[in-house]
Amino acid sequence: MKIIYIQHYAGSSDLGPSKRVYDHSLALKEYGHEIHIIAASFSHLRNKQPIVKGIYASEIIDGINYHFLRTPKYSGLISRFLNILVFNLLLVIFLPFFIKIRPEAVISTSTYQLDYIP
Repeated sequence: MKIIYIQHYAGSSDLGPSKRVYDHSLALKEYGHEIHIIAASFSHLRNKQPIVKGIYASEIIDGINYHFLRTPKYSGLISRFLNILVFNLLLVIFLPFFIKIRPEAVISTSTYQLDYIP
């Protein structure tokens, strides 16, 4: 089964401590599922940020497909809100690309409710 996991702050074994989605994806992968995690390029929860030179970057980490959408860095409430808005706007823009993955399930687990809109 192909599964898309939308988690704004998703991490990994390499990126840092926000890795609940990563651990869950590893468990699903063991059952033969193909996992695609869509995350923002910047998160205050990570020790290390992924390298995203354009507006989008894709990489495979431990057999899990990561898709990073370039979002602005933030240090306060207003810039963090801008980061959230940009992430959700890019979700809408990249929706045709993610539909081509042909997921059988989409899981959205961000801490705010905006990413349910796309």
